[in-house]
Amino acid sequence: MRVAGGGERCWTVQAALQQKIEEKGYKIKGMDIKVTVEPTAERKAWYRTYFANLRAVESLVSTDKFDPDAKGLTIYSKPSYEVLGKVNRTTCKFEWDRSNVEAIGMTVTALESAAF
Repeated sequence: MRVAGGGERCWTVQAALQQKIEEKGYKIKGMDIKVTVEPTAERKAWYRTYFANLRAVESLVSTDKFDPDAKGLTIYSKPSYEVLGKVNRTTCKFEWDRSNVEAIGMTVTALESAAF
């Protein structure tokens, strides 16, 4: 089943379908049925962009200064939990928040050059 719109909506539909299957107790040959979300070409591009930028952050910043969120395609700063950057799902580009990046002692230019 394909869900139009993708994004967060696909996770909502996945959870709802999984809940209905579990409530009804459906099984196939005695095995539980699991509902998964398959990546589309668009989502693959989002994750490729996200993980390239996450690797850049990991190579330049200590892990106690950031917190990755793969489901939200966002990287947060620690301990303030401010957004350092996120994937723009329309343009498939990573957008850094300059003030939050500078707050952890990095520059956007350094992160962008390390990403690719």
